[in-house]
Amino acid sequence: MTPSMRGRPSSIWPAGCHIRRGSRMRCVSAWPSTEAADCSISVVAEKIRQWLAPGGRCVHVGARTHEGAGAPAGPHPAPPRNHIRALVQTYLGPGRRAGQGFVLGGNPPDGEASIFRAAGLSGPEVIPIAEGPVLERSDEQVLASVLSLSSAAPHLFGDRLPQFVGDLRKLLREVSPSGTFSEQLGEMRLSLWHAD
Repeated sequence: MTPSMRGRPSSIWPAGCHIRRGSRMRCVSAWPSTEAADCSISVVAEKIRQWLAPGGRCVHVGARTHEGAGAPAGPHPAPPRNHIRALVQTYLGPGRRAGQGFVLGGNPPDGEASIFRAAGLSGPEVIPIAEGPVLERSDEQVLASVLSLSSAAPHLFGDRLPQFVGDLRKLLREVSPSGTFSEQLGEMRLSLWHAD
C-alpha cells in the first residue's frame, strides 16, 4: 500500500524519486493555477509523473462531497444550494473565487485531462461509481460544507464573516426549521492516469 503523505508537492517528492508504482490524489485544486503555484494541479501532476516509475498509475478521485446529487431525497428538505450560492455572491461578488484570486475563464475545457497529459501521463481510464446513500445533515454540517470551499473560505469574508454565517443560518432555518437536511451523495469518478 502506498503511504499517505501530506504537504506541498515540493516537500513531498524529492528530486529523482522514481520508486512508486501507484499514487492516489484527492482534494486537489480544481483549477490549473492559484496564487500558491506550488499547490496548483499542474505542479502536482508534474511531480506525480516524476515520482511514478514507468508503468505506474495515478488515481485521481473526483467527487463533490460538500454537496449532494441535487435531486430531493430523504425525509427532510435538501439544502438550498442555489440560494446558498446566491448568498455567497452577495458577499463576495459574482466572480468565482480561488483562494485570494478568481477563476478567470473557468476551468480548462477538458478539465484536468489537459493538465495530466501536459505532465506526460496518458489516459484517463474512467471508472464511474454510482450515487451513494442519502445522508442526514445538520444545518451546522451544511454551513461547514460551504465554508470548506476555496470559493467561500472564511478568510474571504473578512470582518463580514459573522454576518454571512448569521445570514446563512437564517436561510437554512427558513428551509428546514428543524435544522435537518437530506442529501444523496453524488456519483464519484476514478480517473486512472498511466506513466508510460
